[in-house]
Amino acid sequence: MPLTVHTVSHNQDAPSQEGTQGSKANGEKYVDISLRTNSVRPHLTWKNVWGELDWLNVSILTGFPILTIWGLFTLTLKLQTLYLSIWYLLFTSIGKYNKSQ
Repeated sequence: MPLTVHTVSHNQDAPSQEGTQGSKANGEKYVDISLRTNSVRPHLTWKNVWGELDWLNVSILTGFPILTIWGLFTLTLKLQTLYLSIWYLLFTSIGKYNKSQ
């Protein structure tokens, strides 16, 4: 099945109808509106990757696992903590058990 690309011609004198029901009536799709209104972002390269990262998310997604691994090797595990972690895992659906399988 060949890929077809649809182009939309725009009347420069017509008022913009972005996000309204009128734009859908004219056959204009969300992607067409987004491509027309958003600027082109540069390609992701090794030179600009550090500027494109959201450092709050990076610190959360890497900090907690690193802290957990550090605690696993440096602290002693108590039986109450093990029971609490298993209970938390099961009842918060992180380790959801599906009985139908």
